Amino acid sequence: MITSVSTSGPHRLEQLYELSKLFTAFASVDETVGKALQVIAATLPLESAFLIQATIGCHTEITAWQCEDSAPARVLAARAHAEAAYVYLVGARSVDTLDLRDRIGSATLPAPRGRTVPSEHTRRFIVIPLVVGRGMVFGALQLEAASALDRKDVEFVSALANQLAIALDRDRLRRHDVVRRRQAQLSQARYESIVDRLDSAFVWEADLETRRISYVSAQFERMLGFPRRQCLDERDWWRSHVHHDDRRLLEQTFARALAERGSQQCDHRCVTADNAILWLHTSVHLADVPGEAPRFQGLSCDITAARAEQDRRRDQLSFTSAVMRSLREATLVVDLDGGIAFINDAGTSLLRGSGDEALGRSTADVARVVDRAGNALECPLAVAMRTGAGVRSDDHLIVRADGSRFRAGYTATAVRRDGCVTGAVLAFHEIIERSAPEDVDAVCPSQFQLHDAARA
Repeated sequence: MITSVSTSGPHRLEQLYELSKLFTAFASVDETVGKALQVIAATLPLESAFLIQATIGCHTEITAWQCEDSAPARVLAARAHAEAAYVYLVGARSVDTLDLRDRIGSATLPAPRGRTVPSEHTRRFIVIPLVVGRGMVFGALQLEAASALDRKDVEFVSALANQLAIALDRDRLRRHDVVRRRQAQLSQARYESIVDRLDSAFVWEADLETRRISYVSAQFERMLGFPRRQCLDERDWWRSHVHHDDRRLLEQTFARALAERGSQQCDHRCVTADNAILWLHTSVHLADVPGEAPRFQGLSCDITAARAEQDRRRDQLSFTSAVMRSLREATLVVDLDGGIAFINDAGTSLLRGSGDEALGRSTADVARVVDRAGNALECPLAVAMRTGAGVRSDDHLIVRADGSRFRAGYTATAVRRDGCVTGAVLAFHEIIERSAPEDVDAVCPSQFQLHDAARA
């Protein structure tokens, strides 16, 4: 870019000083550049001026200023020239790829005095790329003179374009910063709006070293009863309000979040403002954003109801297991895959095995059902699960894992949960077969025999 103005006269230097003040106090492209063109036109009569620049919104704006008596055809020809020059400068494939958007400058250039008709060899256009330092071309300024141009004119316009590029770049950075801050504010507002509406969960951030909470979402107040301000003011809210039996567990979770990648979770209790116990599932990870101080980010969900239901089911299962273990009748439960999920003491005793060894194994590995002739029968548990109906028999044999067998009476019933078959239970016992008694008369005399013997 040509920046020298050594051959320019004192009036041109005054104009550059005036332009410098305009660009320093840059207001807008239309206002500032429009006033600058008025200054230029005082010594360099202009037919038109075009400013093309890429914007933050990924499109290209072209702003046109024309003199009072410009012919429409001449303006269109000047625009086409500016577009072609800009396409060349930025290396675009065509004008269509630029997404050009028109802007009409509000200022009107004065009708040039001493206008001459251009000849074929007279160049009336000056196109200067807008670039700062070693950066990329982000725009171009085209001036169409009303008379022939000399070197002084080119040097003057080049110096003007240099100052304009600096002013536009500074304005672009300012507007970009404004847009970025506005987007950040909107993103923060959207983020807080989303997390504040989480059902039975709150989001929080905490200092890496002190664990002091720096942000907590609105649901915190509803769930725990403490004001958010109190949470932010306390030095270590977590340590103060986590149940004392769970503090070490939560501290270990924080330590893992520091040492390992990814989210770390734990279930722990918190004491609420009214001294109630709230179970939370807390997930913690290290947020290491470039340009920002590392910090903990977490999500804590209320699982109190789920824990209560879990405890209820555990107690219910414990009670049921105790009852089934105390039953004198052998009892065996399988899941849908046929694996043994439960067997009581009477069952292991009758099958001559160990309850721990039987768990998880297939029933075929522990016991098989055959008929009196020794023919294998389908497992009654499988029949109960397949048909959903009960299966009962007193006429079959159960073969143990060691090959021994016994006659058994059994009942197999499908286990249902929420209307769906989830397994089956087998209740069975051994049938002791006794030998048939000999002829009663041979073993014990009849009353008539005893009577005859007495008379004799």
